[in-house]
Amino acid sequence: MKRLAHVFWHVILITPILFSLSCVSVGTIFDVENVEKIEEGKTTQSEVINLMGLPLNVRDEYKAGKKRSVYEYAFSDGLGRVNEAVISFDENDIVVSLISRLESQKRKK
Repeated sequence: MKRLAHVFWHVILITPILFSLSCVSVGTIFDVENVEKIEEGKTTQSEVINLMGLPLNVRDEYKAGKKRSVYEYAFSDGLGRVNEAVISFDENDIVVSLISRLESQKRKK
Protein backbone atom coordinates (compact mmCIF):
# COMPACT_ATOMS: atom_id res chain seq x y z
CA MET A 1 0.00 0.00 0.00
CA LYS A 2 2.85 2.43 0.80
CA ARG A 3 4.37 1.75 -2.60
CA LEU A 4 1.08 2.50 -4.33
CA ALA A 5 0.76 5.76 -2.39
CA HIS A 6 4.36 6.63 -3.29
CA VAL A 7 3.72 6.04 -7.00
CA PHE A 8 0.44 7.97 -6.80
CA TRP A 9 2.14 11.06 -5.35
CA HIS A 10 4.90 10.89 -7.94
CA VAL A 11 2.31 10.81 -10.71
CA ILE A 12 0.23 13.60 -9.17
CA LEU A 13 3.19 15.89 -8.36
CA ILE A 14 5.94 15.12 -10.86
CA THR A 15 3.96 14.63 -14.07
CA PRO A 16 2.53 18.18 -14.12
CA ILE A 17 5.97 19.60 -13.39
CA LEU A 18 7.56 17.65 -16.22
CA PHE A 19 4.74 18.62 -18.56
CA SER A 20 5.13 22.30 -17.74
CA LEU A 21 8.88 22.11 -18.29
CA SER A 22 8.35 20.64 -21.74
CA CYS A 23 6.48 23.81 -22.74
CA VAL A 24 9.18 26.29 -21.78
CA SER A 25 10.35 28.97 -24.15
CA VAL A 26 13.80 28.82 -25.67
CA GLY A 27 15.90 31.52 -27.34
CA THR A 28 15.88 35.27 -27.52
CA ILE A 29 12.41 36.73 -27.00
CA PHE A 30 11.77 39.58 -29.41
CA ASP A 31 8.70 41.48 -30.51
CA VAL A 32 7.83 40.34 -34.03
CA GLU A 33 6.50 43.81 -34.86
CA ASN A 34 10.03 45.18 -34.44
CA VAL A 35 11.30 42.99 -37.28
CA GLU A 36 9.10 45.01 -39.64
CA LYS A 37 10.84 48.22 -38.51
CA ILE A 38 14.24 47.05 -39.75
CA GLU A 39 15.12 48.49 -43.16
CA GLU A 40 17.88 47.17 -45.41
CA GLY A 41 20.38 49.88 -46.29
CA LYS A 42 19.22 52.15 -43.47
CA THR A 43 18.96 50.53 -40.02
CA THR A 44 22.19 50.41 -37.99
CA GLN A 45 23.54 47.64 -35.80
CA SER A 46 22.84 49.62 -32.62
CA GLU A 47 19.27 50.31 -33.75
CA VAL A 48 18.75 46.57 -34.29
CA ILE A 49 19.96 45.85 -30.76
CA ASN A 50 17.61 48.55 -29.40
CA LEU A 51 14.68 46.98 -31.29
CA MET A 52 15.46 43.30 -30.85
CA GLY A 53 17.73 42.97 -27.83
CA LEU A 54 20.98 41.02 -27.82
CA PRO A 55 21.17 38.30 -30.47
CA LEU A 56 21.27 34.60 -29.69
CA ASN A 57 24.33 34.19 -31.91
CA VAL A 58 26.82 36.56 -33.59
CA ARG A 59 29.31 35.60 -36.27
CA ASP A 60 31.58 37.38 -38.70
CA GLU A 61 31.89 36.31 -42.32
CA TYR A 62 34.56 37.42 -44.77
CA LYS A 63 33.91 37.51 -48.49
CA ALA A 64 36.11 39.20 -51.09
CA GLY A 65 38.09 40.80 -48.27
CA LYS A 66 35.02 42.44 -46.73
CA LYS A 67 33.71 41.71 -43.28
CA ARG A 68 30.02 41.04 -42.74
CA SER A 69 28.55 40.60 -39.25
CA VAL A 70 25.56 38.31 -38.87
CA TYR A 71 23.12 38.44 -35.95
CA GLU A 72 20.84 35.49 -35.36
CA TYR A 73 17.66 35.71 -33.34
CA ALA A 74 15.47 32.68 -32.64
CA PHE A 75 12.69 31.98 -30.22
CA SER A 76 10.48 28.92 -29.68
CA ASP A 77 7.42 29.25 -27.49
CA GLY A 78 7.39 25.56 -26.54
CA LEU A 79 4.26 24.90 -28.63
CA GLY A 80 6.10 24.32 -31.89
CA ARG A 81 5.93 27.92 -33.07
CA VAL A 82 9.27 29.47 -33.94
CA ASN A 83 10.30 33.05 -34.68
CA GLU A 84 13.64 33.51 -36.43
CA ALA A 85 15.50 36.49 -37.83
CA VAL A 86 18.94 36.53 -39.42
CA ILE A 87 20.31 40.01 -39.95
CA SER A 88 23.53 40.80 -41.84
CA PHE A 89 25.48 44.04 -41.55
CA ASP A 90 28.10 45.53 -43.86
CA GLU A 91 31.47 46.93 -42.78
CA ASN A 92 29.73 50.20 -41.81
CA ASP A 93 27.30 48.36 -39.47
CA ILE A 94 24.29 48.97 -41.74
CA VAL A 95 21.73 46.20 -42.38
CA VAL A 96 22.28 44.66 -45.82
CA SER A 97 20.09 41.59 -45.44
CA LEU A 98 17.16 40.45 -43.30
CA ILE A 99 15.68 36.97 -43.46
CA SER A 100 12.87 36.11 -41.08
CA ARG A 101 10.32 33.43 -40.30
CA LEU A 102 7.66 34.59 -37.87
CA GLU A 103 5.15 31.98 -36.79
CA SER A 104 3.81 33.18 -33.45
CA GLN A 105 0.99 35.66 -33.34
CA LYS A 106 1.76 39.30 -32.86
CA ARG A 107 1.14 40.47 -29.34
CA LYS A 108 -1.87 42.68 -28.89
CA LYS A 109 -1.30 45.85 -26.90
